[in-house]
Order: sequence, then C-alpha cells, then structure tokens
Amino acid sequence: TDEKIEKSLNYDELSPEEKKAVDEFNAKIDVFDATQILQYGAAAQNKISENEKKIKFLLKNIKSDNYSLQYISIFDEAIDLATQSDYYLHILSVLNPVLYKMNSFSYTSSAKLKNEKNNYSSKFSFTIDVTNDMDNILLNSISSVLLKHGCKIVESDSNYSILANIEFDDVELNDNKHEYVRFVFKSSIIDNSSQEIVYPYVYTGREGHLTKEQAKQRSMNKVDNQIKEEWLKRF
Repeated sequence: TDEKIEKSLNYDELSPEEKKAVDEFNAKIDVFDATQILQYGAAAQNKISENEKKIKFLLKNIKSDNYSLQYISIFDEAIDLATQSDYYLHILSVLNPVLYKMNSFSYTSSAKLKNEKNNYSSKFSFTIDVTNDMDNILLNSISSVLLKHGCKIVESDSNYSILANIEFDDVELNDNKHEYVRFVFKSSIIDNSSQEIVYPYVYTGREGHLTKEQAKQRSMNKVDNQIKEEWLKRF
C-alpha cells in the first residue's frame, strides 16, 4: 500500500545499518556549500533514474499469468536495486526536498516490489522430501527459504516437488586426532505438470572433527548454511 511505501521512506523506520549509511553520507556534506549539495543531489537523482530503468528491464517479462521460478530471483535483483534507490531518495530528502518530492512519485520502492514479489510467489506450492536428514535440519532449512520467499509448502497437490538427499563417505587422512567425512548434497525441483527437473543442485565438501558423527554434524550445518544463503539464488 501507499502507506507502507511511505513508511519505508521514513528515517525512523530504517534498519540500524541503513540509518548508519545515511548518517555517514550526510556527515560528508557541507550544508553551506551549495555546489556540493547540487552535485550530490544530481548524482542521487541520476542513480535513482538509472536503477529505475534496470528495474523495469528486469520486470518487463514477468506476467501475472506466466509463472516461472526464475522470476523469484529476478524480483530479488530488482528489490536490491530499489533498496539502493530508497537510500538515495533519503539523501535527496536531506539535500534537495524539491527533487525528493519529484522522484518519490516516479520511482519504484523496495516496499512496493516486496509486496509484488510476495503476491507472485504465493502462487507457487511445494512438497518436500529429504532423505538421510539429521533432526530435520535440511527439511527445515529448505522450508525456511521457501517461506521467506513467500512460497507455500503443502502435503500434496503441489505445483512443484523437491527431492533432496545427503550422502557421507569416510575420508582417510594422516591425522590421528580427527575423523573426516566427505558429503554430497543433491536436490531437484520438479515441475509436477511436466515431470521435468527445472532446478538441479549439487553441493559437496569435506568436514572433520573428533568423531565421525561430529564431522557429519558439522557437514549438516555447512549444508544448512549453504541452502539458506545460496540455494535459490542460482535459479
């Protein structure tokens, strides 16, 4: 809504990191130097305009009746650009209120795009099946990523199925104090309408600890972090 978008442009609603960035930028400005203010104001306006063109280019192929998983990551790219524009709009609000008002009506805010992405992602439903999981670590990490992106997780009749598995092999190294394992995590996202694998994913590595079980636990934690940080970014 317009109210949410306006709220996102309120300094008091910024995260501590965003406030810090804006404060640091504002500290560089000499409010008595008209030339400097104009230069920074023009640079901020140009950046907003540049980002707006990139956002429109990214989103031009996304249709309300054409659903594709790859568009989720495209939305994320657009949101990153819009977040930059949010920052530059805050700068304009300090340096040039007139330009700020002009740009606030013509740019796409990150709040608006997040709302559009959530509406889009809610059309996707998934079932998840993970084998060789430990304490549902991988099931929970996959679920958390999907829910974070606004997708739905169901028991049956889903648009997509996710099949995932992790395997371990012992690794013998010249180390009497530690035990090592090699892990291979594989997952596939299957389009249930065509039975095609639309997103295969493989992540491998090696971990060591005092016992084999502890090494496996470290491997699970590593895969858990990989899923949360990188898994869906590779569409």
